[in-house]
Amino acid sequence: MSVLGILVRALHYASAIGLFGGLLYLMAVARPAARCTGMRDPIEERFVYRQARLSLALLVVSGALWLWLVAASIAGTSLGDALAPDVLDAVLGETRFGQIWLARCAGAALLAVLLAFLQWRAPGPGHTKARRVLDGAAFALALLLLASIALVGHAAAAVGGVLNWHLAADLVHITAAGAWLGSLAPLALLLARTSASDASALAVARATVARYSTLGIVSVSALAAGGIVNALYMVGDLDALIGTPYGRLVIAKILLLLAMLVGAARNYLVHAPRLRGDAAPMALARLRQTALYELALGVAVLLVVGALVSSAPATMG
Repeated sequence: MSVLGILVRALHYASAIGLFGGLLYLMAVARPAARCTGMRDPIEERFVYRQARLSLALLVVSGALWLWLVAASIAGTSLGDALAPDVLDAVLGETRFGQIWLARCAGAALLAVLLAFLQWRAPGPGHTKARRVLDGAAFALALLLLASIALVGHAAAAVGGVLNWHLAADLVHITAAGAWLGSLAPLALLLARTSASDASALAVARATVARYSTLGIVSVSALAAGGIVNALYMVGDLDALIGTPYGRLVIAKILLLLAMLVGAARNYLVHAPRLRGDAAPMALARLRQTALYELALGVAVLLVVGALVSSAPATMG
């Protein structure tokens, strides 16, 4: 397990999560909340598209670095020698990782074109319909780029490419993580720009937080279910959970996620209901702080995930 490998994998996961989660937030949370309060476009829209473009760029860069590390590992050479054309050709053409990497590159290129189109705004009634089509296509590609990471993980290696409960759980787990973590930044932006003295802005914030809470409950439930199945396959038993490096990393991940869950639950049960009346300014501040707190913990979780992906599972030890 190298520090470089951990950082590269963590960055790749983070970029895929930011890409998918931001677009999901826009389509499932921000736009419906804006429409139900009479707004045409949510204030987070430009930010979400910027987040998507930055995430896609980081996804491509970290993906290239990941390929470089895998090529060096497979060929048993130094990082410099791994750039030799024959080594890269062999990895890309003869390994599962390389073939999936090429497919994901094609998806990333198509998504870059779609995101470029989405920056354009044209007048006329057909614009909204066209934008929805482009948004749907971009969202589908972002989902595929995130979910396909599971196809090069421990679960896919264990089953030899055949979809089983373990791989299905991994797909659910990573998608749920993307929905939760990837949508935190635009939510924090909305809360930061909302003034409690602006009745219309406060109404949008209330509708957004309500929709985000629903998304969060669904995501956390799926995340927990997928994580439990993954732990059963990758760790095995309590002794391995406590007594192996992989198991201890799993414990660290669980503790970080629990800390995030405590913050999310406090928002849902305590602060969100207070977005009305005299308590609204304090509730907005608390919601914003908690969103940033969850985002910081999410970065720590992704670093742990980078270490887990770079380590041999306890059941293989």
